[in-house]
Amino acid sequence: MPAINRRTLIRALLGIPILGALLVWLNPLLRFVKPTTGPGELAPAPERPISEPLVVGSLDEIAEPWSHKEFVYLQETPEYTLARTQRSEVPGFVVRLPDTAPGIEVTRPDGSTAKILVVSRICPHLGCIFQYVTNVERIRTFYQHPRAEERPHFGCPCHLSVYDLLQTQVIDGRPVQGRVVAGPSPRPPRGFTFTVHSDQVIVTGVEG
Repeated sequence: MPAINRRTLIRALLGIPILGALLVWLNPLLRFVKPTTGPGELAPAPERPISEPLVVGSLDEIAEPWSHKEFVYLQETPEYTLARTQRSEVPGFVVRLPDTAPGIEVTRPDGSTAKILVVSRICPHLGCIFQYVTNVERIRTFYQHPRAEERPHFGCPCHLSVYDLLQTQVIDGRPVQGRVVAGPSPRPPRGFTFTVHSDQVIVTGVEG
């Protein structure tokens, strides 16, 4: 093992405070780039959202197949800034599907069942807000999907992506409802996690 001379030792000792000062300088920069970073942390995983559950409607309000309701879910994420939290509004649809359709089946207080779909309206392509389009001719002309089935679709007016509510698309090894049938969107809309209690549809979070 080679001997450590005095000059090498002094250089090593002087490098310690320089490295410490560099880390102290970088920490605020990392916190600015990633505001969910806590004091003294360099790059931890983002905090989980802490949003409260939201009642978005009752099954009675969407009693008929293809009836729907709009809602806005407020998502809050902890943030180490003066605001303490970052808030974002996530618009969504809850849609009653035909009983024979794929989808999540829920049980009503009277024992009957219903199929519903609860999704974010934010288009996975570039973040526009898509619409619930019931006019099939509008889908075929404006949205450039001439073979559209005779049923409502989701349609994004920005870049003309069309989603079929009754078809699924495999994403990360699992089927996701709302297959892309036209346009540039890379995947179906993201869903919400939800529960049904006493006929009330309660959104609890946004799926990743």
